[in-house]
Amino acid sequence: DIGGGVTQLVVENFPEVTTQLPAVASFGDSTRVGDLKVTSSELGGALLRLSITAPAYPLGGLASKSVTVTVTPMSRPEHSLSFPFEFFAASPAVASVVPSRGPSAGGVDVFVEVDYAPYPSTLVVRFGSADLPASALTVWPESGPARTTLSFTTPAAPAGPVAASLRPLGCDLSVGPGGAPCTDVLPFSFEHFDPSSPELIAPIPKGGGFQPQAAAISLRVARMTP
Repeated sequence: DIGGGVTQLVVENFPEVTTQLPAVASFGDSTRVGDLKVTSSELGGALLRLSITAPAYPLGGLASKSVTVTVTPMSRPEHSLSFPFEFFAASPAVASVVPSRGPSAGGVDVFVEVDYAPYPSTLVVRFGSADLPASALTVWPESGPARTTLSFTTPAAPAGPVAASLRPLGCDLSVGPGGAPCTDVLPFSFEHFDPSSPELIAPIPKGGGFQPQAAAISLRVARMTP
């Protein structure tokens, strides 16, 4: 429902699309128009590849709603085409965290992908017991309503799991008199490790076939003192 979903179309014998005579993609009615781009033209213009980014669409409390998308070429409006499209209620979720662990000294660049975040509103990263300053966050230009990519550099912290989360700016975690904390918090996992401690390196053997005599098991260990 927040828009941003991209539909790729391959169309044969579609009328010419130019800057002066574009094509318009209407979602449900003419008041909701998607962003249409011609990504390629083949066979002398007889085969077009179109990319259409859906607009936001209010669902009025519904879980989903199907609409008809009509693509109308302004050069020849009578040659429009239509296809079904479904909007659904989007719930923000953390899609990936790379890397998900780093040394306790900090200084690691972490990239977080968030689906259906309230883009382009400002997001706040809480790392441990404190919020990172806004200047420490970077929102990457490929971000959009469907997926936001941001990065930050980890601060120093003791080794172990870190309670980390994302939330919109203005989402108060404290509970005031008669109030309730913000519920739009997206937790994610990160772990600090002690770079001076030994650590097994994957792949780690978990078993083997039966042997009448003792069998050797090979392990790879980082930072182990001989």
